[in-house]
Order: sequence, then structure tokens, then C-alpha cells
Amino acid sequence: MKFMDYLCIIQHSAIGVCCPDSFVEGSSEAVAGDLPATAPRDENEINFKISKAENRGCGLSTRAQGRLTGARPAVPREWPWMASVTPEGYEQYCGGALITDRHDQ
Repeated sequence: MKFMDYLCIIQHSAIGVCCPDSFVEGSSEAVAGDLPATAPRDENEINFKISKAENRGCGLSTRAQGRLTGARPAVPREWPWMASVTPEGYEQYCGGALITDRHDQ
């Protein structure tokens, strides 16, 4: 399974990484049907203030050049806003990205 096999066009204007249909079909109803629409609130819940990502240095790449890799494997932590769901012993089957106003360029 290769990353390029899962590129897809989103809303006719953006390129994304999409999960395989075989993984998505049938699985969402089984999980979503059992989950409550909203999580119950805990009486002892504490609200934490989290600083903005820009202030924490979140999402800073370790690479000096641009974001395109030429379809070569990435080194872990090379693109900190990207995620790959890869169960141990299996191939990667789904991925995602953290998007902020800083990463939309």
C-alpha cells in the first residue's frame, strides 16, 4: 500500500489523504451507533487553558526545504502535523493532518 494510492480531491480545490473504502464502509455505523451524542459532564471536571500552537512551537518541521517529498518515505517527526494510523504488524491504512491557520498555506 502506497501513500500516493490514497490521494483524493476534497471539495474540488484541495488534495487530501483518504481512507480506503473497505475500511470506512460499514464500520462507522457500528461504532457511531453505540456512542452517545455528547459525553456526560464530570462534576469534578477541570478546565485547562492551552496556549495557541504558535506559542508552543507546535508543528515545526525539522526539514529545511519545502513540504513536497517526491514520494519518498518520511522520517518520523519530519512532518509533525501529519498522522498515520499503522497498527503494529500491518501496513498503513489511514492518515490525517492537524490544520491551523498557520498550516493552510
